[in-house]
Amino acid sequence: MLVIRSWRTVMKMGWKNLIKTKKGRALIIIGPLIIILVIVFVGLEVTSSPKFCSTCHNMKPYYESWKTSSHNEVNCIKCHAEPGIIPYLKTKANGLVEVAIYISGNLPTRYDTEVSDKTCLRGGCHTQAKLKQEKVDFKKGIPFEHETHLQTLRGEFRLRCTSCHSQIVQTEHMSVAESTCFTCHFRGQEPNEKTAECILCHGALGEIPEAEAKFNHQAILQMGVDCLSCHKGVVEGEGEVQRERCLLCHSESSRLERFKESPLLHLKHVSEHKVECFQCHDQIKHGVEGWPLSFP
Repeated sequence: MLVIRSWRTVMKMGWKNLIKTKKGRALIIIGPLIIILVIVFVGLEVTSSPKFCSTCHNMKPYYESWKTSSHNEVNCIKCHAEPGIIPYLKTKANGLVEVAIYISGNLPTRYDTEVSDKTCLRGGCHTQAKLKQEKVDFKKGIPFEHETHLQTLRGEFRLRCTSCHSQIVQTEHMSVAESTCFTCHFRGQEPNEKTAECILCHGALGEIPEAEAKFNHQAILQMGVDCLSCHKGVVEGEGEVQRERCLLCHSESSRLERFKESPLLHLKHVSEHKVECFQCHDQIKHGVEGWPLSFP
């Protein structure tokens, strides 16, 4: 309304008469600034909507997976920008660069984005205190605690929220892929030892999934019978890292020489940046359909 009234004043007085008055000069300066601010505000709001993101055809698969996700009431910008005005504006500036790249036709073959833990753990979303109290079922019969996974693991690195909640599973937005769990739990461990211990996930009851008959393992476990006495071949692969994969991202000899420095690699690729496990590691498979028993 202020802009409209100012414009009417300009029309009545005329530009020449308006410039002669102090109020008129202020009006000429402030009026365009208000118009620019309104345009910028509206532009920021419009370009923050998920629907706007989907106008670029290369973003449509991500938009479609977002619509069916548990975050489909949350705008893209709320997750993809850290809390605060400076990170927000920085994210918007990066978005303009991406629009320019899209228009130029120089589209990347894959899309990488990082969602900060500060974003996930902000007030009103998934606060760390709330996650520590929550006990969730990752899958039926497999309990999960966030508190353990928010700590530094195996003396090497700290997981990020997106280390587990990622885009690995096609058509799913921020889902947890079992294969990610297997890499951490089985890599470099003896079967049924430490992080690869069966009852960490399967518990004392150990009901066989999707089987006609359910077997209670409690008595067997009390006798100290090793799970591997009956269940064999349920872990396949060692999650090795092929040195050649480093060349997909790095060419500097100084970096390649540090290939075996596992703590440093996990710090840089997992804790500080979101690099999918399987860009480096071979996948580890766990479980066989029907959970067959193998007796000597």
